[in-house]
Amino acid sequence: MNTLIKRLTVSLFITAGLLSSVSCSSSDDDNQSNVSQDPEKLALVQEGIRRVGIYEQDINQGYLLSSVREQEKQMVEDHLHWIKVALYRLKDDLESDAAAAMLSVRVNALSNQNAGFQDKDNDSFRDLIDFFRGEVLQSLNLAFFRDLFAEEFNGQSLGGFSNVTVKSSVEWKGDAGGYAKVTAFGQKTDVEAWLISPVLDLTGIIDPAMTFRQAVGFLSTWDGLELKISTNFTGGDPTAADWDVIPVEEKPEAGGQNWQWKNSEEISLDSYIGKKIAIAFHYVAPQSHQPTWEIEWLRVKGVGKGDFTPIPLKLADGSKGGDNGNGETPAPNKTFVKRLTPGAGEIYYKALEGSVADLGFKEISLKGKYVWRAYKDKNDGNRPVGLSMSGFNDNSGDNHDWLISPVIDLSNAKDPYLQIVDRIKFLNNNPLSNLKVKVSNNYKGDPEDPAVTWELLNIRGNSPEVDKFVVSGKIPLKKFIGDTIVIGFEYEGTSKASISWAVAEILVSE
Repeated sequence: MNTLIKRLTVSLFITAGLLSSVSCSSSDDDNQSNVSQDPEKLALVQEGIRRVGIYEQDINQGYLLSSVREQEKQMVEDHLHWIKVALYRLKDDLESDAAAAMLSVRVNALSNQNAGFQDKDNDSFRDLIDFFRGEVLQSLNLAFFRDLFAEEFNGQSLGGFSNVTVKSSVEWKGDAGGYAKVTAFGQKTDVEAWLISPVLDLTGIIDPAMTFRQAVGFLSTWDGLELKISTNFTGGDPTAADWDVIPVEEKPEAGGQNWQWKNSEEISLDSYIGKKIAIAFHYVAPQSHQPTWEIEWLRVKGVGKGDFTPIPLKLADGSKGGDNGNGETPAPNKTFVKRLTPGAGEIYYKALEGSVADLGFKEISLKGKYVWRAYKDKNDGNRPVGLSMSGFNDNSGDNHDWLISPVIDLSNAKDPYLQIVDRIKFLNNNPLSNLKVKVSNNYKGDPEDPAVTWELLNIRGNSPEVDKFVVSGKIPLKKFIGDTIVIGFEYEGTSKASISWAVAEILVSE
């Protein structure tokens, strides 16, 4: 049984546990909606039920999936069944966490399976997936399959990971190439070094899983290079904690060509649901075998509501935090402080320190799997300091997303202007036109509606500063005096131009 089938089988059991009591009947007697719920949201749920029914009919009549294996066809039918079950549950209760989680899991599983379909089948199911991700889940402010934690090891940094040496002075280090690296090459003693993540709380998380990317050199055996997980490590000596060795099937071959990057399979963390875990790369090298091990990135994903915040390790004597090599935990180097000071002329001000929904903003995803979300400062205890969008990933594909502000009332304004604080990373000579700030005075909920007019604002000029938060100039809004407006942040990216954009503050004043 391959990894995908294993994951889908797990999803089936999760579905049964969450929604075993839910009937899929469409009878009004069996499914009486709560009339006090938002009618627009209920209409979206009802539309989802209708669309799933059409897809089920098209499969039965042979219009879809006529050329795929029967096993794959049955998997799709299973996903559609449980999507519909979740939708009926949401029809009764839009606040149902169980239904929201199951809808998220099943839409993601369908998306994963759809990646292997061709032409008409792929296009057709992509439309359904985009509908659920871009309209239903976003409109209901429901979380879907997303990164809970990611470390890219950029900037010669170990980021939120901790470096613990047990034998010798050899330790993990951040490399300028954008990865963490350890090697015992040339050492005359045995070496043992640990690279350990922050603590990740999987309480309330559905279907968690992790992936990572690694390369090795001078490796004759994988003995001594292990991925491990602990539920009782909080810092200090890792040998004093209990660790599970996690098997990895997809990895470079021992004795094979050096420095071949390899992505792991998706490794299920279901057995750790409800627990707090630390993930470690444990390196042990005797004098007789001194390989080099490199980790480019690690990602943990799952389904949950609200923000997910890693818990920094409280390092004890004998451990090393981040890149500090002297056994001390370095003091935080805060990268963000508020830069705008609202005055007497303030019309609207918001420091974007929270989730999209909590701040009253709207995230609209038109293309791709990445969305606007809270940007957290790793150098300041993962404090939320803005909202960010990035398609950065080896296989990110195209992304097109909007972030829409709450309505701003300029009916009594005399000389209004707009200022923002934002940061751009990984520009890499890509066009600034991929990042747009716009204003509309007739926005109705769909930024792509041809009837909506958008005014493009020149926020940065032609030579923007990158890799740090900067304050824009004052952009006049005189033409909107007497109107109500929204500010729209439009992001477009491709697999070759995946710029990272974070917006920290918005001020409308005069």
